[in-house]
Amino acid sequence: MRARQQRRKGTTIWSQVLFIALVPSIAVIIVGGALSAYLVNQSLQVSGFADDVRGALEPISRFVVTTQEERRLTMLRGNGAPTTTTTCSTCAAR
Repeated sequence: MRARQQRRKGTTIWSQVLFIALVPSIAVIIVGGALSAYLVNQSLQVSGFADDVRGALEPISRFVVTTQEERRLTMLRGNGAPTTTTTCSTCAAR
């Protein structure tokens, strides 16, 4: 019975096992490389955004402090507390 079976060229058990193990391994390596490249790209974009936010922090904080001071002075003036107009004009000039 074995004599009648023809052996196909190149389809040994070794080559079949190698094919079964090698193809998924290569696919995982390709997918992993593409995913790592995508994640590096995203991290660079997020880092750029963080730098932009960090650069805008100082002007925004000055604006918030000035607005809070102006509100404080307005509340003092509205309550009838004696204030000088130079303090209000200094605050508005900022």
